[in-house]
Amino acid sequence: MKFEIWGEKSAKQLVNFGIGFIVLMLFAWFVFSSIDGMKSSNSSTSSSSSSTSKTTEKEREYKGEAWTCAQLEMEDRLKSPSTAKFESGGAYYSTEKLYGNTYEVDSYVDSQNSFGATIRTYFTCKVTYNPDKDSCSTVCTVK
Repeated sequence: MKFEIWGEKSAKQLVNFGIGFIVLMLFAWFVFSSIDGMKSSNSSTSSSSSSTSKTTEKEREYKGEAWTCAQLEMEDRLKSPSTAKFESGGAYYSTEKLYGNTYEVDSYVDSQNSFGATIRTYFTCKVTYNPDKDSCSTVCTVK
């Protein structure tokens, strides 16, 4: 009885396996080098537009400030501001830039009225943020 690890066609199988493996490695190298090249070109594009990303960061910060100012304005109008739960990030929430540092905030707040019942109040606020004074002027309307 003859014991062979690779069987009768071992040499031919090993050659075919070796060729297949080399072809697969070359293909993988080509794909990964192409992906790496695309990443390099994207990173150079993003580094050249760093001023744009800084503007975006400021706008994001100003949007957050506009949202905070709108919340404070609406809390002043509530009977029980400590029970206020504002919608943020859901379907009924948006903060849009109108012009300059002026934003429009649309949302709602759930809070208790003077009888203790929780009611939902939809509102729209026009907020102008002044980053130099870290203040804002807010005009809200209840829908």
